[in-house]
Amino acid sequence: MRSLMQYHAKTPSSELRTISTEFILFTDYGEGSSYSLFGNNVACAQWLRKAWFEISQTD
Repeated sequence: MRSLMQYHAKTPSSELRTISTEFILFTDYGEGSSYSLFGNNVACAQWLRKAWFEISQTD
């Protein structure tokens, strides 16, 4: 993902304007796993923003 972001950050002709993500619930199959789908989405968005900022600040 970082390579893709780096390409678009450094390519003036890039038409990339947004990145969207979609998390699909996995079936638990009785394993007792519990996680927040919303929390996963928030964490992913934070990572994408941080990575984009870091990449766009480098020469």
